[in-house]
Amino acid sequence: MAESASGGAITSRTRLTVLLGDPVEHSLSPVIHNAAFRAQGIDAVYLACAVRAGHLAAAVDGLSALGALGANVTIPHKQAVLALADDATPTALALGAANTLVRTEAGWRGRRSWCWVPGARPGRSCTQG
Repeated sequence: MAESASGGAITSRTRLTVLLGDPVEHSLSPVIHNAAFRAQGIDAVYLACAVRAGHLAAAVDGLSALGALGANVTIPHKQAVLALADDATPTALALGAANTLVRTEAGWRGRRSWCWVPGARPGRSCTQG
């Protein structure tokens, strides 16, 4: 039987989170996120999903239909996903790209989990989203 990141069986209550991009086969995100879910006892799984250009809207619609918690977004979709978000943070809007979709009551919120700030000290990131 398959197990969720929390170590329990995957059931209809196990929450879904994903990485959307192309390619994603090299990504360590599933290892990292599933370990974090397990450590926190969160009944969720994180999957890397290869989504080809032109199929992003269908993938996001599918995540909505499945009740997914959210998604990380990588190349080549960071700019295109912003147009699919129902809302976006000021940082994502200013940069014209989002690397995270978060489920809210209003729909998907596009945000940046990090960004490089010109002139910033090394290691500094955007924290406002």
